[in-house]
Amino acid sequence: SQHYFIQSNLRMKFLLVLALVGVGYASFCENESADSLRTIIKPMFVAQVNDIFGHCNAFKMALKRDFSGRKVGHCSAYFDELYCFGDKKMNEYSALDDFELSYNHMAHFISDNGDGRALGQASCRSGVPCLDRVVKTLTGCAKRDEDFWATAISVVEDKLSSELVQGMIDQILETWEEDDPMRMIVDMIRERITSWDDLKAVIDEHIPLETQETMIAGARKSLHNFISRAGRFCRSGCLGRTADYFSDAFYATHDDDTCPAVFAYGYCGDCQNNMDAYVESNDVPCCTQDAIVNIAESIIEKIDKYYELFKEKEAEVIEAISHIVDEDGIATYNAAQTLMAQQASCLRDTYESLADQECVMA
Repeated sequence: SQHYFIQSNLRMKFLLVLALVGVGYASFCENESADSLRTIIKPMFVAQVNDIFGHCNAFKMALKRDFSGRKVGHCSAYFDELYCFGDKKMNEYSALDDFELSYNHMAHFISDNGDGRALGQASCRSGVPCLDRVVKTLTGCAKRDEDFWATAISVVEDKLSSELVQGMIDQILETWEEDDPMRMIVDMIRERITSWDDLKAVIDEHIPLETQETMIAGARKSLHNFISRAGRFCRSGCLGRTADYFSDAFYATHDDDTCPAVFAYGYCGDCQNNMDAYVESNDVPCCTQDAIVNIAESIIEKIDKYYELFKEKEAEVIEAISHIVDEDGIATYNAAQTLMAQQASCLRDTYESLADQECVMA
C-alpha cells in the first residue's frame, strides 16, 4: 500500500542517515590513557578562545552551548576526538626508536580498521559541522562589529607578548645552538616584530594593499568552498570508497626494494611508477575523483599564485638573512627548493593522470 511504501522509504532514509553520521561509531577516547590531560586542557582551550572572540556575544553563547550545554556540541565532540587521537599517536610513536614512514603505513592508516579512516569519520560527523558553524558565527560577528577582528587581534597580541608565552619560546630556543641559523633568524624576527603593527608594516612594505585584499578574499572564498564540498563529500557516503581506493593505491606503491620509504626515496621514480600503474589499471569512484579534482585545483591555483609572489620577494629575503646564513646554507636551500619542485611536479603528473581516468559510479 502507499502507506507501507512511505513507511519503508522513511525507514531506508533513516538508516542511511544513521550510516552517514556514524551512529555506533568507535571513539578514540574509549581507551583513553589514565594520565590523559584532556579534562584539564579542554576548559583551558575554551577559556582562551572565549578571551579572543568572546567580545561578540553570539560567539560567546555559541561556544557555551557547544562545550557546556546538556547536549555535546560538534566542536566539543571533535576536540575530544582530536585530542585522544593525538594522545594515542604520541604514545605509539614515542615507543619507537627508528620509525620510517612507508606507503604500507599510509595504506594501513586508512584501511578498514585504520585510525585515519576513523579520524575521517569523526571529521565528517563533527569536524565539518563545527567548522561550518564557527565560520558562519565569526562572519556574523564581523558584519555586526567593524572592529571585531581588530579587537581579537589585540587580544592575541597581548597573549603572545605575555611573559608566559615568551618564556616558553625562550626555553625552546635555548635547546638550539647559538650559531644555529634558524635560531638567529627567529631572534632577528623577534627583534624586528614585537607587535601586530610591526608585522603589518612589514607586510605593507613588501605586498601591495590590493594584493593583500585579493589574497584575503581568495582565502575566504576557498574556505567557504572547502566547507561546502567537504559537506557534500561526507553526505554522499564516499569516505569509505575513497579510503579503500587510496589504501589499495598505497599498498601497490610500496615495494621493499624500489620504494620502501616515503621521504628517504622521494616520490619521483619508482614510487611514482608504482602509483601510476595502479591509477591506470584500477577504476576510480566518481565521487573520489570529483573530490580530489575540486580540492587539488583549488590548492594548485593558490600555490601557483603565492609561489609567483614568493619568487618576486625571494632575493630580498635571501639578502636580509645573508649575514646569518653562509653560502653553504644558501646552496642547501636552493638544492632543497629544486628537489621540492621536482617532487611537486611528479605528484601533479599523477594527479592529472587520476583526473583523466574514466570514473565509475559504484
